[in-house]
Amino acid sequence: MLGLSRESIKQFFRRLGHCGYGCTEVRVLTPGKKRTKGIGFFDNADDFLSACLKWNGKANIYAGRNPRPKRFMQKARNEIKKLRKGATKEDIEVITAVAIDIDPIRPDPKQPSTDGELVVSLEIARRLAEVYKNASVDCTGNGACIWLPVEPMKVVDSLEEKLKQFERDLRNALTESERAVVKVDSIFDLPRINKVIGTMSVKGRHTIERPHRLTYFVDGPYFDTVDGLKDKILKLGIHNKEKPRRAKQKPRATTQCFGSVSTLAKEQETEIVNAMPPVVKQLWENGYPRDRSAGLTSLLQYFLSRGHSKEEAVSLVMVADARWGKFTNQNRRDAGWQYMLRAADDILQWADKHDYGVVKPPYRKLNSMFP
Repeated sequence: MLGLSRESIKQFFRRLGHCGYGCTEVRVLTPGKKRTKGIGFFDNADDFLSACLKWNGKANIYAGRNPRPKRFMQKARNEIKKLRKGATKEDIEVITAVAIDIDPIRPDPKQPSTDGELVVSLEIARRLAEVYKNASVDCTGNGACIWLPVEPMKVVDSLEEKLKQFERDLRNALTESERAVVKVDSIFDLPRINKVIGTMSVKGRHTIERPHRLTYFVDGPYFDTVDGLKDKILKLGIHNKEKPRRAKQKPRATTQCFGSVSTLAKEQETEIVNAMPPVVKQLWENGYPRDRSAGLTSLLQYFLSRGHSKEEAVSLVMVADARWGKFTNQNRRDAGWQYMLRAADDILQWADKHDYGVVKPPYRKLNSMFP
C-alpha cells in the first residue's frame, strides 16, 4: 500500500535550509536501476510537495543535500523535467548539512531490507548520533540516515577532504560487531542526494518479508544547526587515505607469517569466521573452483573493507587458499604471496581513485558467484 506524509515532506524541505543560499534539486530515479526519470529545481515548499505527490510510489524521490545556485532554476523551475543531468561538484558553492547513511548488509543490496535488518541499522545510527545535539535520525526505507544541520560553509578546495575525514572518523566509531551488519555509505561528495522523507521507498521487489516502506523521521526533525560542528570540520587535518583502513581499533584476530604462509589459532579463526556474512563464509570454506583468482581477490577485497591492513588481508587470503589445497610447495607460496600483494595494491588504488579511499565489500559480486 502506498503511503505519503505531506507534513514530513514539508519538514524535510525546511530542514534542508536552502532558502537564501540557492534552490533545491529534486531527482526522480527509476526503482532499482537508479536511472533518472526527471530532475527539477525548487525554491518553495508547496511546489516541492506537489512534485513529490506526483511521483510518490512510481519512483524513488531524492533531493540534493546542499543548495544549487539559483541559475539552475532556468532549467526546470519548480517542476520535474527530463534533463540529462543535475548539478555537479563544481557547481556547489555552500553546504548546509552533513549526512551519513547507515545501511544494513543484506544478501542482495538491490532488494529491500527485512524489519530486523532495518531495526539494527536504526539502533546503530541512533547510538552514533547521540553525541551531536540537533542530530536527526531518518528511516530511509531500507536503512538509516544521520542528518546534521551545519552552519553554512563556503566551498573551498580543502573542504571536501575535511568532510571525507569526518566521515572516516565516524566510520571508525563502529564496533567490530556493528561492522559485520551495517556499512557506512560514502555520501560526503558535495552534490550528493538524499531520500525525501515522507515519500515511499520502492527499491527492489515488494514482498511480505522485504516490503516497500514509507520513509519517516525517527528522531527529529531538528532545524537548528549542530553546535560546534562547523568548527570541528574546519579544524580537521587531512589524513593520509590509508589511515582509515589502518585506524586503531580494538584488537582483532591476527596472523603469523612463516615463509609467506599464515597460520591461525583455532579461536582466532573462529572469531573471524563468525563475523562473516553467509556468502563470504561460503567462499572462505569452499573457495570458488570455477575461477580461483576471482575467489581470492573477492576475499581479499572483503578483508580490506573490514579495515585489515594490506599484509593482514593477504595473510588471511593465504590461509583460505591453503584450506582449498593450494600452495603445495615453497616457490608457489612465495609467488602467491607476491601476487596477492599486487592485487591488494590494485584494490586500494581503485578505491582511492573511484570511492574516495573507501574499500567497499564485494557483496554484489559474491551474490552473483553464489546465487
